[in-house]
Amino acid sequence: MKKYLQSPLGFVSAIFVTAILVYICIYPEIFLSFKTSFTSWNDICVEYPPVFALTSFFYQGGLQLWDFFAQMPYFHSYDTLGLFKFPNVVSAVTYYLLNPFTSDSARLFHHVFTWGYLFSILLVRLVGIFLLLRLVTRNRIILAVSTVIFSVFCCQIAAMDGAFYRNYMPLGAYFVIRLFQTLELRFLIASFLYMVVVMGNEPLHGSYMYLPIHFLIIAGVLWRFFIEKDLPAPQHLFWHNWKWRDAIWTFVVAFLILAPYAYIVQFGFPDFAFGQQDSRIGHPFSPQWYFHNPNVELGSPRLFFSKFLNMQVLGIEFYVGLSFIFLAMAGMVFNRTKLKWYFIIAIMLLWMLSFPREGLNIGILAHWINALTNPLKTIPRSYEATCQSMFTYLLMPLAVMGVEAIGALFKGQQYSNTSWRLLAIMLLALVINGLSLLPVEVNIYVTISAVLLLAAMGWVHWRNTPAARNGLVTLIGLLAVIDVLLIVHQGKNFIDVVERKPFIIDAAPQAGLVESDFVNPSIFPYRTSYLSNFSYRDEVYLWFPHGLSSDVHHVINQQLNFTWMNGMNPRHISFAGWIHNPVMLNYLNQNGEFMFMAKSVIRATPDGLNRIITAGMARQVVEVEDPEGILGLTDQWPANLSKTENDNIQYSQIVGVLDETEQSYYRLRGDLMVYSLRLPPSFPDHLASSWFMPEQKNLRFFAELTDGKWREMVGAQGELIRPYTFDVQNIKKGELKAAFPKDEFPFRKRCAFLYPSPNNPGVAQVWRKQFDNLGVIYRATKDGWFVAHYPYDRKWRILVDGNQVQYYRVNESFIGFPLTRGEHKILIQYWPHSPLRIMLLISALLTTCGLLLLIRKGIQWERIAS
Repeated sequence: MKKYLQSPLGFVSAIFVTAILVYICIYPEIFLSFKTSFTSWNDICVEYPPVFALTSFFYQGGLQLWDFFAQMPYFHSYDTLGLFKFPNVVSAVTYYLLNPFTSDSARLFHHVFTWGYLFSILLVRLVGIFLLLRLVTRNRIILAVSTVIFSVFCCQIAAMDGAFYRNYMPLGAYFVIRLFQTLELRFLIASFLYMVVVMGNEPLHGSYMYLPIHFLIIAGVLWRFFIEKDLPAPQHLFWHNWKWRDAIWTFVVAFLILAPYAYIVQFGFPDFAFGQQDSRIGHPFSPQWYFHNPNVELGSPRLFFSKFLNMQVLGIEFYVGLSFIFLAMAGMVFNRTKLKWYFIIAIMLLWMLSFPREGLNIGILAHWINALTNPLKTIPRSYEATCQSMFTYLLMPLAVMGVEAIGALFKGQQYSNTSWRLLAIMLLALVINGLSLLPVEVNIYVTISAVLLLAAMGWVHWRNTPAARNGLVTLIGLLAVIDVLLIVHQGKNFIDVVERKPFIIDAAPQAGLVESDFVNPSIFPYRTSYLSNFSYRDEVYLWFPHGLSSDVHHVINQQLNFTWMNGMNPRHISFAGWIHNPVMLNYLNQNGEFMFMAKSVIRATPDGLNRIITAGMARQVVEVEDPEGILGLTDQWPANLSKTENDNIQYSQIVGVLDETEQSYYRLRGDLMVYSLRLPPSFPDHLASSWFMPEQKNLRFFAELTDGKWREMVGAQGELIRPYTFDVQNIKKGELKAAFPKDEFPFRKRCAFLYPSPNNPGVAQVWRKQFDNLGVIYRATKDGWFVAHYPYDRKWRILVDGNQVQYYRVNESFIGFPLTRGEHKILIQYWPHSPLRIMLLISALLTTCGLLLLIRKGIQWERIAS
């Protein structure tokens, strides 16, 4: 064991395990009790649905390009959200491996996401911080303790939300700094591969992150030429040992990682709208935009200090503590190595870049450097990424330098009086400038702490006795402990903000937002109809604050049709303008069926759909676009049409006994007695009580109470927390669960479960249930036109009884085709032979393996001092 811990990998592994234990001790609400939702209203809501979708891919048949629940292409989320980012893959694979060993699949997914996502993020951030600190210290104790403290306590924004790209930053900073330190080929290749892997994990967010990395490169050039100055002869630069094999393999891997995203953005999608993504992908050089549009609040010294010390909940992304800043200043002043100037130059450049464009326009120099040297120009949120994370990561090595300097002071080393005066002036200037922007209680804490620090520093300055030195070191240690406690308190407040009652799932999805924590990814029920109460103003791009409430969580709005779970993606271009189209909204309200048969067909006319709706025949007549006149349609209305009537539903029934039998059992959970009824193998596996199904009212469960009366229970989704609710197949596949008050459980009474019979007209069976491949057995009671409420898109392929059929645009936005009476085997496929699937698979594998390789190589290249 001792030998293992002395190795770089063993040492880092021990630090990582320690950090996990610290995390668990700090936040048992998340990791032990699970009574607090980690999936909250902040950016983690962006991550939960992709992990859920990625997990479902394992069960639904591989990589998909279309999501028939959200009615939009998935490849948009590949390109923007980074569906295959490292923590997503870790969480999805972990769940897929563990699921066969549990009977509580839906709850397991929530647990796996919380643990897997957080700790995979922690791994990347911790290794990066470890390598970054390894550049400035060889003391194993300082290195281990600092890595744990900084990765757990001083990166709240990186730990508590889903912006995974922020966690790449220290690893990238390490490779870039080592490149300029050594001028070695391996670090050049690693830096290039690092940026490619980041882009592959999170294409859009990776672009955000390039700006701070770009200024690290500029800082490296300045540092190498003006500080280090010992440039080797040309024959000894990194290219003298250039290996073409390494270069070729690196560019091949880079091409395979980025190729699918370039394909998505650049080629072949005239029928798909990316909404406002153009405004966030990048800007050509524009002085007016560069110097006036970006608006970040960190450039001013006052804001710099106050943001890092703001202990309000909304300031959690910046809070690192007074001791952290003081130690970083001590490192700047006392440390004598040239490397410290690398971090100081980078901080100054990034600071100027985010300086408000007013007054003396201090930031103009940094902006001109960026405008003239950055190949990606400016991406708006990269300023935000720079402010929220990079400053913290660059202060960390300086803080470790400060720790070593204070440690040397404790051992008796003396520093010049000028150094003490400079440190005092820096502290005093920051405190005075920032106090007016801090809350009152923070003002009191900072003022008292600064006065004590200045007094202790003055004591050391004038007397330099062991008592003075020990007093200063003790005070700094005490402030560090206070800062850690305040950060923990801040984290707890953050959790309190998003705390919800244990395992709440709304039993009435029509009421609005319904959480998806306890949907079973292996079931993912097939939806047969939808609701269509549009509440968003933006007709293409759903982006806060365009009507999107802060309570969107990681949910889908059951009253909003054609919206992906996180509310970030545009609908298909076929649906553009619907929100402002009362005719289409009226049509959707009258015809919510996902698939239906229309008896008659007419040629599409400008007023045709309105006439259909006005006559109340939304499911009797379908208008078809036939611009080439192949079908020979007319706009003459059939004379024998009647208004659309609701179909009578035939029910099948399962009868049980509320007792322990071979088919059922019950368990006491808190104040509830939860009864479980095993569903027969013939029960349709696409039926579940979930927010995908407004027709869940057609799943009905009755229980005979102790007084002999029957009570119909309310359908719910997931873990049951209220009496007289029931769940079908979400908690566990093949089971119905019903909750009763524990003191009123009707032992040995009867129960009955009713569900739509397969003998009903329409979908009799779902024989293939995938995002891109939906196969159904459809029972048509008449000749007519089959309509599916998929948006019309030239990439669909439809097979009826094994034969490909031609489909047409119907009812302005959807697809339809003729179908004869009888039972048919229908397969609807989206882009079945696209090369994009295999391209995305290769990219996902390479980005995951590439990140692990970079982590492994970084650790391997750093030899830990014994």
